[in-house]
Amino acid sequence: MDSIKEEVAKNLLYQRKKNNLTQKELADKLGVKHNSISSWENGTNSIDIETLFKLCEIFDISVNDMYGIYTADQYLNLPEQDLIHKYRFIDEKGKHTVDTVLEMEYNKCNNIQLLPNSAHAIEGTSEEDIRHDEDIMDDF
Repeated sequence: MDSIKEEVAKNLLYQRKKNNLTQKELADKLGVKHNSISSWENGTNSIDIETLFKLCEIFDISVNDMYGIYTADQYLNLPEQDLIHKYRFIDEKGKHTVDTVLEMEYNKCNNIQLLPNSAHAIEGTSEEDIRHDEDIMDDF
């Protein structure tokens, strides 16, 4: 596990980029020099608690999020949580594509071999869906 300073540095960088802020823009919001942001993101220096609370307010996250502390029912880190949130808002065809790619990645990582054309085993698969599946398979 990362040290607390490393975890905060990683989450600060992630949150700043997620919120489309430059180091200078974030520094201006906090009333600090931009090189302070750089030293916090690199883990060179630690953020004082008052500034940490300001950052959490700016990013609309909790201190636990910044420290990377997750409750028993929250095992995912912030980037993973964001991906799941985005997944919930894509259409069914997009979800199917994501699920297919994730399953292929899982199978590849676990050395599971798929049967050729196994995606077409469902009776009544449309030509469009078959072409779509083949396009996905071509990437692997």
